[in-house]
Amino acid sequence: MPPILLWSRAGDLPQWMQYRLITVFVLSVCGLDMICVGYLAQQLMDLANDSPPRGPLPLETAIRRYLIANLLPLGASLVAFGISLNVETIWQYVTTFHINVSWWLVVVGGTFVTAGILFLVFDTLNRAVQLLQQRADRGGAAR
Repeated sequence: MPPILLWSRAGDLPQWMQYRLITVFVLSVCGLDMICVGYLAQQLMDLANDSPPRGPLPLETAIRRYLIANLLPLGASLVAFGISLNVETIWQYVTTFHINVSWWLVVVGGTFVTAGILFLVFDTLNRAVQLLQQRADRGGAAR
């Protein structure tokens, strides 16, 4: 039985399933990271090699339209949501140095915060690449 269905029915998961679910969350953020790094690397290589404009691939168009254009609000929202999920957890830890909330709050909240920070950092780097591209388009050296 998939872990989420088991958790929704039983209210808890065996410890070995918790580790699998945590791995899925971590690998999901790693996948987002690879998409962002790949996109940024392609932009930098095009800029460094003075590559002529090429038609974007369908996946690249979708990434630009839905992810890149909304990185700042999406990142801030994910961070805020992740923190809001863990307000009780944070308060418990600050006041007692113990956590008595369910493990899934920490995992899901941490995943959202990590993905949100990734998007905020990538937004900053993407804006820097855009400035370099504008400078190169005006005839200035990008280096």
